[in-house]
Amino acid sequence: MNTSTQLHRQIWDLIPWIVNGSASATERQAVEDHLRQCADCRDEYAFQSRLHAGIATETMDVPDAGGAQAQAGLRRLLARIDLENDAARSGRVDSGEPRKRRLLDRVLIAAVLVQGIGLALLVPLLLQRGDTSARYQTLTSAPVHASQAVIRLVPAPTLTLAELQAMLAAEELRIVESNTGGSIYGLAFDSDTAADTARAVERLRRYPGILLAEPIGRAALR
Repeated sequence: MNTSTQLHRQIWDLIPWIVNGSASATERQAVEDHLRQCADCRDEYAFQSRLHAGIATETMDVPDAGGAQAQAGLRRLLARIDLENDAARSGRVDSGEPRKRRLLDRVLIAAVLVQGIGLALLVPLLLQRGDTSARYQTLTSAPVHASQAVIRLVPAPTLTLAELQAMLAAEELRIVESNTGGSIYGLAFDSDTAADTARAVERLRRYPGILLAEPIGRAALR
């Protein structure tokens, strides 16, 4: 991963906290400086701002909204945003690392923006939002291509989003798959270079709030 790509990922990781107002002044300044020169990150900031504002309109106006109602509201909102993005991108060729960001990152982003909505609600909804250029499978679906996941992770329901993010960042891991309930994750290493899966699994097992961490597929044979 080159320096430019690392900077993009750092900025993208900060944007949700900027949008929900919990970032520090230093973090906000870093993002604002980067947005002035990066169209891709400006687009992502705009998306997350609309998501943050729209979820409140679509779901929070119903005080006792259940999971089905909230999910329907989110689906309507994200469909509108997709239409806007498709119109904005028409006639333009997408390029650059930010546009290749994993769809499951959107799950964590949305959970940060509206922390009252759980991952179990967001995961099945956002996993339905693949496009023709990138299809994402769940752990329970029939494989259509070789999986990138090398570790299976099952966190306890009490594990917070902030704790999960901090753990993945410390271990240089990212979520690449999930089951439909959002309770089981497939993890891959951030770097393309060879990594010691067994040691990573051992470290994950030491974290509080981790119910299961195990290697997947070929990684289990190493």
